[in-house]
Amino acid sequence: MTDYYVLFASNTDAMMLDTLLRREKIPARITPTPHDLQGLAGCGVAILIGEEEYPKARECIDRHEVPHHSIVPRGRNINPRRDRFC
Repeated sequence: MTDYYVLFASNTDAMMLDTLLRREKIPARITPTPHDLQGLAGCGVAILIGEEEYPKARECIDRHEVPHHSIVPRGRNINPRRDRFC
């Protein structure tokens, strides 16, 4: 499964995309930029989009000409035990 991180130069651009995606009912979430990608963009905020939602989100980004630095695909790497300490 692949996730997509939309990277931005400013937090304002990230908030604008978040608002547009919510308005169009496209599931996405605001997340910190992954550590290894932080040097690519100016702010520490990214929008995380799932593989299923990516085509609709990309169309929304293009249609509204949302300023962004890049879109980086990543294999899903979520540890299901991340909140367990025992």
